[in-house]
Amino acid sequence: PADAGQIGIVDPEHRLIALHLYDGLLKVLPANLSTGQLKSEAFNIRLEELSILDMVFLHNHLKPTIALLYKDDKDMRHLKTYELLLREKDLAEGPWGQQPNLEAGASSLIALPFGGVLVLGEQSITYLSGTSFKTISVDFSCFKAHGKVDDDGTRWLLGDHNGWLRVLVLTVGDRGEMLSMRVEKLGRTTLPSAIVYLDDATIFLGSCFGDSLLLRLNTEPDEETGS
Repeated sequence: PADAGQIGIVDPEHRLIALHLYDGLLKVLPANLSTGQLKSEAFNIRLEELSILDMVFLHNHLKPTIALLYKDDKDMRHLKTYELLLREKDLAEGPWGQQPNLEAGASSLIALPFGGVLVLGEQSITYLSGTSFKTISVDFSCFKAHGKVDDDGTRWLLGDHNGWLRVLVLTVGDRGEMLSMRVEKLGRTTLPSAIVYLDDATIFLGSCFGDSLLLRLNTEPDEETGS
């Protein structure tokens, strides 16, 4: 089995599902676009990268394109993209090439609807798009869950190992370029395993380590807690 845990992702255009169940192997389940049903001919593709930490499908690409966050035998973190060739049942080099030497604590990825990917580290959050690179520092955090607030992907909720809930706000230009990023602490709650923004400033926070909660986000800080 995969050392970093099993990962399943869905192509934004609903063309396929990709599963990383075993180190060095990617299982692909093609889908029928007209019916939405999975086809029967699932197949496996070999991966050169053995220690996959996370993977996501990228948005706004003609062919299904994945970004892999992995570590090498020296425990260095890198990011690489691949195109999935369904007819050939193989991988091709992706649009970005390898992004080497990311933060040593990088552990998860967020694919953005307007293009590019966020790399969540323990002391930084980095935006990559192949042609653009932007990073901000954060207080030490092991991010355990994230959830999208807005459909355009400009606000994200992040939950860490200490139960701190933060909001990441992205400012994006007219051409989809990243202009700025900032993180704000919202408050402390249970250790999250999943975060889902429902509506009207209400979120569901699922936890494998405590009680799952429905939370309401206030626009002003609480007088007693300051959060």
